[in-house]
Amino acid sequence: QNAVAAAKTALSDWSVTPSEKRADYLFEAAEVVRTKRHALAALLVYEGGKNWNEAQADICETIDFLEFYGREMIRLNKPRVVSELPGESSRLGYIPRGVGAVIAPWNFPLPISIGMASAAIVTGNTVVYKPSSQTPAIGQAVYDIFDSVSLPEGVLNFVPGPGQEIGDALVSNKDVVFTAFTGSKEVGLGIIEKSGRTPEGAVQVKSVIAEMGGKNAIIIDSDADIDAAVGPIIQSAFSYMGQKCSAASRLIVLEENYDKFVSRFKSAVETLIFGPAWDPRTDIGAVIDAAAKENIEKYVGIGEAEGQLLTRGAEGEGLGHFVRPAVFTDVSPDSRIAQEEIFGPVVCII
Repeated sequence: QNAVAAAKTALSDWSVTPSEKRADYLFEAAEVVRTKRHALAALLVYEGGKNWNEAQADICETIDFLEFYGREMIRLNKPRVVSELPGESSRLGYIPRGVGAVIAPWNFPLPISIGMASAAIVTGNTVVYKPSSQTPAIGQAVYDIFDSVSLPEGVLNFVPGPGQEIGDALVSNKDVVFTAFTGSKEVGLGIIEKSGRTPEGAVQVKSVIAEMGGKNAIIIDSDADIDAAVGPIIQSAFSYMGQKCSAASRLIVLEENYDKFVSRFKSAVETLIFGPAWDPRTDIGAVIDAAAKENIEKYVGIGEAEGQLLTRGAEGEGLGHFVRPAVFTDVSPDSRIAQEEIFGPVVCII
């Protein structure tokens, strides 16, 4: 409640700050990220479990968000003529909505946090930011980046903690007019439902920007170059242990290439190296926590009942909440492992 109150107080000045000045804060923050990229990457490795390549890619994406949203705000802020009729002059412009809640995920804790927060801030809104409870140190780093460029007090308010307590309180607060959320379908739909009820005393109808799970497929056509396809598919399916809504979890292979592809893909999966995230040699590390490991292994059991287990990768074990990759063949398109999101290194081939 204190954080929302601080955001509400800051809104009156921030909402009328020129867009170029608001964008400058983002450009300065991008420079801070460039300067501190290795320390920030280390946080992503040690708290988030990303390997070094994934962590550095996240740094690049973070910088891109700051640069892109800053420049887009400058572009969008120029009033545009809508129509010119006799006796009438119509112009289109944009105004801020108000106080927003930004609820971030653990799988891209730096770039998505920065992206959602900076988009809200640069458009003149103020923000209460709740990072994932699995990655609070990276959430602190997000706040520190903006604090280091002297973003005015109250524009970005950092509130770490459990989603069930803080997230629900934020979404339903009468002074929070929008929620930006990235995470699971279950939680996202709950936020949309809660935001559909307008509390007494609210000044606006709430809106939600929600990016929820996915079940991506790659189609390997009859004339595909199998050797060229296998590497990128391995990267898509198993980078960060498949803990992305964009991970390739279904491979749909035309029958002319099926046997050849399956053989090559199995061999490639069995070359992946298990180990701790901080070891540069590691391809497959631990998943985010014990609950994630339990859920993924549950789906592996379902896959063994629904299809044929092709491989679980090379021999050897990883550390912590490690899950061996699992690849299934002879899978029906209607099966659970082909239809339900599995946030881990599980792939079915159809």
